[in-house]
Amino acid sequence: MARILRGALILLIVVLVLAGAAGFALYQSWNPAPPAAQVFYNGPVLTMNGTNDIAEAVLVEGGQISLVGTQAEIVAAAPENAIMHDLAGKALLPGFIDAHGHYPGWGVMSVALNLSSPPVGTVQSIDEIKAMIAAKVETVSPGTWIVGMGYDDTLVAEMRHPTAADIDEVAPENPVGIIHVSGHMTVVNTRAMQEMAVTADTLDPDGGEIVRDTAGQPTGLMKETASYIFRDKLLGFGPADIATLLRAGNQDYLTKGVTTAQNGLANEAMFVPLGWLSRIGYMPIRIVSLVEAEYALALQQQGKLFDLESDKYHIAGVKIVTDGSIQGYTGFLGKPYFVPHAGHGPDYRGYPIYQKDALNDLVARSMQAGLRPYMHGNGDASIDMILDAVEQGQAVAPKMRDAWPVIIHAQMMRSDQIARAKTLSVSPSFFNAHVYYWGDRHREIFMGPERAARMSPMNEALQAQLPFTLHLDTPIVPMDPWVMVWSAVERRTSSGQQLGPDQRIGLMQAIRGTTIDAAWQAGLGEKAGSIEQGKWADLIIVDQDPRAADDLREIKTLSTFVGGVEQFNAATQ
Repeated sequence: MARILRGALILLIVVLVLAGAAGFALYQSWNPAPPAAQVFYNGPVLTMNGTNDIAEAVLVEGGQISLVGTQAEIVAAAPENAIMHDLAGKALLPGFIDAHGHYPGWGVMSVALNLSSPPVGTVQSIDEIKAMIAAKVETVSPGTWIVGMGYDDTLVAEMRHPTAADIDEVAPENPVGIIHVSGHMTVVNTRAMQEMAVTADTLDPDGGEIVRDTAGQPTGLMKETASYIFRDKLLGFGPADIATLLRAGNQDYLTKGVTTAQNGLANEAMFVPLGWLSRIGYMPIRIVSLVEAEYALALQQQGKLFDLESDKYHIAGVKIVTDGSIQGYTGFLGKPYFVPHAGHGPDYRGYPIYQKDALNDLVARSMQAGLRPYMHGNGDASIDMILDAVEQGQAVAPKMRDAWPVIIHAQMMRSDQIARAKTLSVSPSFFNAHVYYWGDRHREIFMGPERAARMSPMNEALQAQLPFTLHLDTPIVPMDPWVMVWSAVERRTSSGQQLGPDQRIGLMQAIRGTTIDAAWQAGLGEKAGSIEQGKWADLIIVDQDPRAADDLREIKTLSTFVGGVEQFNAATQ
């Protein structure tokens, strides 16, 4: 996908140049100027400022917020030509900021098979997965790669991963790869392994595992870095599919009120194209980029890392993945999994992606280069490694002691780790909707009741005054910020049971976790995340006041503004 994206970008720029006047008109359509002045009034304005003030009206001039206050003072200050937006009791909020995800997010489901199980999708058995693959085979030529996403071995009737043999039954002539809901493992069929020369003699890569049967033959399940062998093939979409998934992704974010998305692991082939697409205005939303660490360091050494940065494309720091997924049994835990993993003994705790010295070195080099590390860490043993690495990094790069590195997911963060993170100025971003999507299985399978109740310990972090954010890790789960906010407030699993109610947080704090606090964590706190004078006019109108909503999950976005430009209006869709 990344290689094709680069080619599609070059082609797009060439077309714009050759098209002359038509190309210029297209460019202008991507870069509409905001109205000179707009007033939003007659509805609650949830500013999300430092004291969560509720205002009555807002004046926007160009792409910035110029005044926030009472309706009388805003109307009096507005120019005569101001566009008047009567909220009619509906609420105005700052646009949501994706604290961690993988743009284009759910847009990838527009070109890949959606193998998700309830509550996200409909798949409930491996036979259904096979039927979907078989139907796809009928639409493509032999030898064409087929990709599916989102299968969950704990939610299909067979309670296991599909195998190469399963897929071979319906796709003997097509290489196929289906990506686990965690994003940390992939099942491939025999044809795919043949194309990538994976055999019984292929060694496990560092930080990964080629799962094998009792005879030593690969079963098709590739965990962690082993799945990287197939990544370029599986994400090698053609130009038409790239255009489709970008359009679908942008529309999905805007429909959900997200004005700033995150590309949470920008590699060499994705980083530059997305920067240019943002620069020429093709992207209607803002993008925050976390750049793969080694690639970022190379660019920084060349003085090129920030060349494409703009108001629409922000480089926040470097991304480092330190362990895997707990629901994939690859998260690195301090104590064994509750139900032992098949093929491993009762003491199995998962494993790290990096060995300790290698992680310490990478974090230290990043901090010495002045780059903030964003480190994926699910299991508490992985979080220990992250905190150790940050402490050593701060020792060799004292200028970074107030940089607030980020632990992404922080799923099983312990109490002592929260206290240590506060001391080291390390901020977690909680994938708190795990409680809804996987809470029942964490309680019953992965963590057991006691540890599962402490998943995403938001309230504990709040009480420790440790700043944090909330995220969805889309496309792991759909981009729906109100589900995330609801999950933080209610902590209910998909079966309706409450899990760890003492870790609930209040509504306004939950909204802060995906607005102003998310802006701060991304390094955009002075520009975005709240409705305050001088900030970008990234705003959303929703159909009801969240403070009075019967069910937060039912709140709908009516309009989404990015830099004062209305990029989505539900009435015109």
